[in-house]
Amino acid sequence: MSGYITLVSYKTNNPSSRFAFIIPTTVDKRSAVRNRIKRLLRESVRPFAGTLSGVDCVVIVGRNSNNATHMDINNRIGELFQKAGLRTT
Repeated sequence: MSGYITLVSYKTNNPSSRFAFIIPTTVDKRSAVRNRIKRLLRESVRPFAGTLSGVDCVVIVGRNSNNATHMDINNRIGELFQKAGLRTT
């Protein structure tokens, strides 16, 4: 279940960072479930948002994420930010 979230990041000249979350209907047809996942993603990204500048990030969610817990998503986001070189610890 480790590949259910993907992070794409782009360096920009903007002083602030921007984040986009893509949760397709293939994850779940119900918008309430997709919105729940989006809220969890926003909470997981929030600690990193203040430390980044000049980066645009797109978080793409795959199929098996509708059963993921907040801890699963938090860990995966941390791994992805570290792998992208956006987090040092």
